[in-house]
Amino acid sequence: EGQRKLGEAQLREWHRTGELPETGSDDKEVAAALQAAITYYEQLVKKEGNFYGGQLMHGAESIHDQYLHLLNMPQALLEIITEDNEREARRFTGPRFEAEGTARLFQNAAFAKLKENEQLLQTTIKRKLQWTDAEEKEALREAWQKEIKPDETVQAYLNGKNTGLAETDYETDMELVRHIYKDFVFKGEALPRWLESNDLNWEENRPIVRNLVLKTLKMLPFGADEKQELMNLSANWQDDRDFAETLYKQTLEDDAKSEKLIADSVQNWDVERVALLDKIILKMALCEMQL
Repeated sequence: EGQRKLGEAQLREWHRTGELPETGSDDKEVAAALQAAITYYEQLVKKEGNFYGGQLMHGAESIHDQYLHLLNMPQALLEIITEDNEREARRFTGPRFEAEGTARLFQNAAFAKLKENEQLLQTTIKRKLQWTDAEEKEALREAWQKEIKPDETVQAYLNGKNTGLAETDYETDMELVRHIYKDFVFKGEALPRWLESNDLNWEENRPIVRNLVLKTLKMLPFGADEKQELMNLSANWQDDRDFAETLYKQTLEDDAKSEKLIADSVQNWDVERVALLDKIILKMALCEMQL
């Protein structure tokens, strides 16, 4: 019991100071156990550092995946409406009014422009960003039936007619797409609830994804073709990714040095009272200045 308490005290001291305490000749077992504990701790810290570094990069890239995934929403919506219309048609001998009333959505040129975009199509297949999850599709169906379809703006569009002027009609189609995204994807009930439950970071990422989606719609005017490039996380994501990884790893390596520098710099204030998040930001800033 005495050796265990001695070992624990020395481990805490090492963790606080970063220096290995001296042990006498009678403490060989304690010294061996202490060294084993330190080695295990350092390996665990390194393992967790690598894990959280990977999570950091994955989290950033998942924002772009979510953006592309949501660009596929109009196509998924049309598939759900088709399923509902076919189900209703089997129940009645004649065509349902609702089936006829949704026809204009299937002619929506803005929907078609998103569907035909080559980059979206290729990336969707490569990264498996289709709307295939049953619960997600059910959330979209609920949004359509309870929120989107009854909406006055949507009803006015569905009951309206094209003017025959392609560019004017396209802008009307695009305005409806913007309305659906703004009011039922990034607001609303069913879809936001699903997105939040499926992505722990959705509330933090939502403004970024919203900005990407709405900017993309602006980048798809009447004259845009299927080769129109979509939005990226940054001008050169690979370079930014490499820099972020380097900054993360270097910040961890320089932690003790940065801690001392911060402690020596704060005036009339105990460094232990500095908020943890503030210290992390300061340490990253100090490290970035040296890269």
